Amino acid sequence: MFLAILILFTSEISTCSVSDRHPVFKVSALVLATINLQSQHELQLLTNFLLSVQRVQPKMVMEYWTGWFDSWGGPHNILDSSEVLKTVSAILDAGSSINLYMFHGGTNFGFINGAMHFHEYKSDVTSYDYDAVLTEAGDYTAKYFKLRGFFGSISGVPLPPQPDLLPKTAYEPLRPNLYLSLWDALQYMEEPVNSEKPVNMENLPINSGNGQSFGYTLYETTIASSGILSGLVRDRGQDEVQAASLHVGVGKKGSMLAKCMGAQQEGSSKMEPEDCEKS
Repeated sequence: MFLAILILFTSEISTCSVSDRHPVFKVSALVLATINLQSQHELQLLTNFLLSVQRVQPKMVMEYWTGWFDSWGGPHNILDSSEVLKTVSAILDAGSSINLYMFHGGTNFGFINGAMHFHEYKSDVTSYDYDAVLTEAGDYTAKYFKLRGFFGSISGVPLPPQPDLLPKTAYEPLRPNLYLSLWDALQYMEEPVNSEKPVNMENLPINSGNGQSFGYTLYETTIASSGILSGLVRDRGQDEVQAASLHVGVGKKGSMLAKCMGAQQEGSSKMEPEDCEKS
C-alpha cells in the first residue's frame, strides 16, 4: 500500500513584491509559496518575499529558468553555462530546493507555441529548445556537464552513467502531389457564425461554448463603403477581396483569414480577454 501526499503551491514570478503586486497577499497554511527566477540578483526574494508571505516554510525555486523562449524575428536566447552553475549553486547554498525549467528542450507542435506580452506581443517560435540543459534533440550541452559535475560533487553517491545519444538523420524535402484549397474546403464545413461585429476565436459560440483555442478563423463581410480596413490582429491576417484593391471593393465580398500565432502564456502586461485577435 502506498500513501500519496499532494502538495498545493503557488509559483510567483521574480519581479513580484509585497508592495507593488500584492499589497494584501495572504497564503493559506495549506499552500506552499514558491518563486521563479533566473539570476543571482533575485535570490534575496527567497528570504524577503517568501518569509513575508509564509514566515518559516521550506524554500523552493519552482522555476529556475535555464534559458528563455525565442520569438519570431528575434535572436536565439542563450544563457551562459557558467552563470547557470553559479546561480544553481547559490540557490542550494541558500537552503532552497530547485526545479530546472527547462531541463530538456522540446518542440511546439502545431499551433501550441504560445506567446509573451511584457511590453509588446511576441509569439514563440516552433522550437522550444530554450537553451535548456538538454537540447531540443536531447543532446548534451555545456550546462549539462557542468551541472552533472556539480551535483555529483554534493550527492555523496556515484551518479548513473549517461544515456547514449539518440541517432539523427536528415530527411529529403517532400512535395505534396494533391492538396485542397481553403475555398474548396468551405463547402464541407459547418454553418458559419453570424455576428454584427467580429468575434475573436476564443469567444466564438462553438465547441459547447468553449470557443476555438487555436488555428485559423475566416471572417467574411460585404463591403458597404470605401475606406481603409483597420483592426488589431495579434498574429497574421491575410486579406482576400473580389477586387484588385480594398479601396474600390464596394459591394464586393471581403475575407480575412486570421491565424493565431500563440495565446499569451507569459508576461505582465494587461491584455483583453481575447489573446489572439481583436478586430
